[in-house]
Order: sequence, then C-alpha cells, then structure tokens
Amino acid sequence: MSDAPEPLPGPTFRDRLNYLFATHLSPDGDEYSLREVSDGTGGKITIPHLSRMRTGKVALPGAGRLEALAAFFAVPVGFFLTGRGLEPPRPPDLAEDEELREALRNPVVREIAMRAREFDVEEWHTLLEIMKLVTRNRPTGQQREAEGAELHSGATDERA
Repeated sequence: MSDAPEPLPGPTFRDRLNYLFATHLSPDGDEYSLREVSDGTGGKITIPHLSRMRTGKVALPGAGRLEALAAFFAVPVGFFLTGRGLEPPRPPDLAEDEELREALRNPVVREIAMRAREFDVEEWHTLLEIMKLVTRNRPTGQQREAEGAELHSGATDERA
C-alpha cells in the first residue's frame, strides 16, 4: 500500500483549480465536467471561461468567480490564493452506511477492496473506469431475464 501523502496543489491558480477537479469528485466518482461546474455556479462562470482557467489562460479570475468556484467545491476562497485551508476529506461512517456494509459482506467485493488498498490514486481511477466499462457493456437486468427465459423455454434457433 502506498503511504505517500496525497499530492498538494501547485503554486498557480490553474494548479489549484485542477487539483480541485482531481480531488473533489462528483457523486459517481468522476471529475466534474466543465458543464457541471458551470451549472453548479449558477452560470456565473461559462464553460469556455472555465476551460481558459484550467489551461492557465486566465491567471486569476475576479472575486465573484473565485467565490462561485469556492462555493461549488466547498473550499475557502483563500485556497485559490494560498493553496491552504483544505480539510482532509472525512471518511464515510461505516456504521451509518448499510449499503457499503452489505457490499463488504461479499467475499469477492471485500477482496477487491483489500487489494485496491495497494493502489495509488491514479490506479484507483483506472480500476473504476474498467469497472464502469464492464457495467456499461453488460446486459441490463431485463435483458438477462429475457435471455434466461429463452434458454429455459427450450426455444431453439431454427436458422441452424
């Protein structure tokens, strides 16, 4: 398991903004899209302006935009100026998360979680993308039920 601390944000506004995109993920575990951030700021920051901020073409936005970004990512405005002021993320309270406890009762899920402890953050994201790809490409529950019904009904493919 990697005991290395999480990387700190760099010295520029661009570095700090990109750090927030990388570390403050959406509920589905992905980075927020520019559209999600724009919408989440009530449109105070347009998608093209966010893109210019992320690429460093905007060295430091005005106070209103800084406040909108700080509110969206739930960080103090001063973070964009100093790179300080972030609290470490609070781990979920397992006693309150019945769905997680239920998942961890499955020995395969538990083994995946235990092995993932040895990964670094980039590897976690890669693993998550692989899992999403597998989920996207598998049949839905209804499709699996229909396929199962065909197999059990004795239907044969008459084209053979």
